[in-house]
Amino acid sequence: MSSPPIGRSIRLSVARRMVADFVWAVSDIGRVSVTRPVAFRDLMTARGKLAAAPSWTAMFVKGFALVAAEMPELRRIYLRLPWPHLYEYVDSTVCVMHERLIMGDLGLLPLRFHQPNTLHHQPDFACTGGPSGPAQITAMETD
Repeated sequence: MSSPPIGRSIRLSVARRMVADFVWAVSDIGRVSVTRPVAFRDLMTARGKLAAAPSWTAMFVKGFALVAAEMPELRRIYLRLPWPHLYEYVDSTVCVMHERLIMGDLGLLPLRFHQPNTLHHQPDFACTGGPSGPAQITAMETD
């Protein structure tokens, strides 16, 4: 006697397969979680006074990049091959995952910025394209 089904299988959409591939690709990368209390009162006050406030993501990316420019430890990665060693990058590069509608489903696309500490203005992301064409994501500097 078989029991009735309690659910159903659903094929992964293109957007979900992209996320699954990304998770698989980074699954073998070492990760460290660090927690530190931070006072944001002054930052929130200063951000609130701006006519066009930058996003929190942009502020954290720029802040981390400014600190990483002075602390080489934040620009190092561990490599296993060809022998276990650390590699230190000269400049920072950041990858921000951007949620986007892909063929009717929400997916994640990586946005890569080289030397985010040198950006003088808030980047404004212009996303074009659609299900019929490739996504064009452009970072434009605005005042």
